[in-house]
Amino acid sequence: MLLSFQVSNHKSIRGEQTLHLQPVYDKTRPALPVAAIFGANAAGKSNVLDALHFMVDAVRNSFVSWRAGVPHTPFRFDRTSENAGSTFVVDLLLDGVRYTYGIAVDAHSVLEEWLHTYPQHRRRVIFERRGQVVTPGPVAGLARGQVKALADVMPRTALFLSVAGDGLLDQLAPVHRWFRSGIDIIPIATAVVDEQALIERLENAKDRNRLVGLLVAADVGVVDVEVEHLLPAELYAKTGLDLGQLVEGGVDAETARQLLARFDQTLERLKQGSTEKRLTFVHDRDRVRMSFADESHGTKVWLSYIGPLLDALDSGGALVVDELDTSLHPHLMAQLIGLFHNPDTNPHNGQLVFTTHDTSLLGRYFNDRILARDEIWFTAKNNAHETELFSLAEFKAREDDSVQRRYLTGTYGAVPLPNEHVFGDALRDRSA
Repeated sequence: MLLSFQVSNHKSIRGEQTLHLQPVYDKTRPALPVAAIFGANAAGKSNVLDALHFMVDAVRNSFVSWRAGVPHTPFRFDRTSENAGSTFVVDLLLDGVRYTYGIAVDAHSVLEEWLHTYPQHRRRVIFERRGQVVTPGPVAGLARGQVKALADVMPRTALFLSVAGDGLLDQLAPVHRWFRSGIDIIPIATAVVDEQALIERLENAKDRNRLVGLLVAADVGVVDVEVEHLLPAELYAKTGLDLGQLVEGGVDAETARQLLARFDQTLERLKQGSTEKRLTFVHDRDRVRMSFADESHGTKVWLSYIGPLLDALDSGGALVVDELDTSLHPHLMAQLIGLFHNPDTNPHNGQLVFTTHDTSLLGRYFNDRILARDEIWFTAKNNAHETELFSLAEFKAREDDSVQRRYLTGTYGAVPLPNEHVFGDALRDRSA
């Protein structure tokens, strides 16, 4: 589970900003199941998730993809930050053990890297790195010779966790595994759907029932999804049917029926053996069938979330989505969030972290608050163009608080303040 994420000097983020997922109010869970980030356009809320995405990509790909240099994007509104390094730190709880992993990079190399753990609530260093020098902790159990051998062949742009965490050093494996498969990031809400992955899920009975169930529950008009086997054109010849005989009328009706029956049987057998498949969406009681291309954009977006959503709920992983509300109705958003709040649907403490403009999520759904106060975060830019990240929990609460109203009226900041006169002036013919 992700307990916190800290970043400094990345895009619009200059000073250290921290997203905390440890509960402020309800201590029955080790980490919050949901964190929602609100803010004006260009306030930097997407950059918070982009920073986390950068770190995940660094662990997964730095050894292979960063040979030409680090894709460094520092704060550019002052020369000092532009030439300085950027820092990224995660605090994790994995199998009951807390880990802190951090990196510092510039455009040319990895400057620092460290992994600490807290098995008995006391810090234990697994390794620390300065430049190309990697030093194992005194009680980490890492063989110094092996660590040095790996560090000697490690490019200066690669993370030690990337090089040594993939089965080479067991002490690094839990954290490396979390970065590899414990977090799924959708950079911006899209309708990109891996049709083959969906087909594989539909051919698994458990996943099929849940996937179709979520589609039906979303009330998008779909009542079922079928996997249709396709037959490549070159295989039609294998059916053994001479259609010319039927066209020319050279056979009687009974023979024609037999030929067609044999054709259909052979065709179906070949289809079942074919690896080419596509999805067909069944609508309403009339069983109208539509292809994926014919589905609405909202249906496609919902479909693009279902696979990662099921994975996060099944494994206790984190699902991170930028602009989650794109093309989704507020009621559907509330239900999606509710899946992570409900221990019955989220028994492994999966997490959902997202950005949104949907202020209805700050209110109630059937008299229950959709988001707890410590699950609500805001971003705003100060006079130096720096993104600041802060939680609603930092504000004094009142029993009758309407969070949505107070947010929209600017009580918490993090909202745009458009000037209607400036808007009008922008469209006036200034040549008149």
